[in-house]
Amino acid sequence: MKKFGPAAAAAMALATISTSAAAMDGQFFVAGSLGQSHFNNTYIGDQDKTDTQGALRLGYAWHSGLLEYGVEAGYADLGKTSASGSYTSLVRGVLLIERVDYRNRFSAKGGLLGGNLKYNIGSWYVSGHAGWFRAKIDSEFDTTYTPVNYPLASTTYSHSRGSDTSTNGYVGVGAGYNVSQSWSVGIGYDYYDYGSDYGHVNAYSVTAEFRF
Repeated sequence: MKKFGPAAAAAMALATISTSAAAMDGQFFVAGSLGQSHFNNTYIGDQDKTDTQGALRLGYAWHSGLLEYGVEAGYADLGKTSASGSYTSLVRGVLLIERVDYRNRFSAKGGLLGGNLKYNIGSWYVSGHAGWFRAKIDSEFDTTYTPVNYPLASTTYSHSRGSDTSTNGYVGVGAGYNVSQSWSVGIGYDYYDYGSDYGHVNAYSVTAEFRF
């Protein structure tokens, strides 16, 4: 239950702030990002892989001169990654040498809840955001064991799959151009942490935001 304490508190704060948002100087916004993810985790070792990733966020931002600050919630799909290879293994006790062929597949996606800042410089801006990432992690492992020095021995195969969840953090920075009072476009970088047992994802994106 400790995992859900910070997220629950943030959700209550978001609900409280939203009730007074209409009376304050600010705007609701919807923001989308699309780009490339780079996985770093123990399941794929040195074969760090990239895939297409995207996120959708919505929230409210208040204005204070050139500075904007607000709250956001959303969802991020960080894509999938896989690694494959082979190695030779000695099975102790029977002196059996096996060639082990493996393929590992891994994906992460989940909900976002946090806050954001934006500083406007003329028509340009720099921004940052951070918060909690509630990740759903799916993994699959396929392994084939082929005897090398015993031709009559049987080849064996194993398959396993699993699913897990974790609540950790995300943080990101960006920069871009305010096309109008309602639209802006830019580029961004986000770091998604999904736990010490799994690793993290670096995400590079192009972004678009609509304010109303």
